[in-house]
Amino acid sequence: MKRRILFVMVAVILLTQNPAPRQVKADSGDRQRFVGTWRLVSEEYISDSGKVSFDPVSGPHGVGYLIYAPDGYMCVGLMNPDRPNWTAPKEPTEKEKILLFDSFYAYCGKYEVHETEHVMMHLPELASTPDYVANKQPRPYKFDGDRMTFTGKNTATEGGGNYKIVWEKLK
Repeated sequence: MKRRILFVMVAVILLTQNPAPRQVKADSGDRQRFVGTWRLVSEEYISDSGKVSFDPVSGPHGVGYLIYAPDGYMCVGLMNPDRPNWTAPKEPTEKEKILLFDSFYAYCGKYEVHETEHVMMHLPELASTPDYVANKQPRPYKFDGDRMTFTGKNTATEGGGNYKIVWEKLK
């Protein structure tokens, strides 16, 4: 639990403390549209056979926030709101700690907007799992009003296919 609190504190510091502006590969049009806070609307995986499933971490009712700061840093957190409460709120069991890890995911770092290709590139510097750190995360995107959709090849779950993640900008 202390690690999660520390993780969130580091994320907040990354998003709010920036001693010098950083250059970000971007055209100002789409880049400006990204800046702000986004709430998760839906996250689906569509297999090659057409079967729809949900993210194994956040589940069918996933809750998430995605924040893009103007200085080129981002942070995302996803959670399964259907996970059970701990039996003793300040003293989770080992099983409850594992379930916490399996039902929450977050990462933070720099981002780049490749406007010509319509790709948002996440460049995680810290993450819930080590495989994301220093590993480019391309997110092909499109905008529709206050909504943004990431779509691409699914490499997160078995069955191949594609993913579709829809976000709505908060005002």
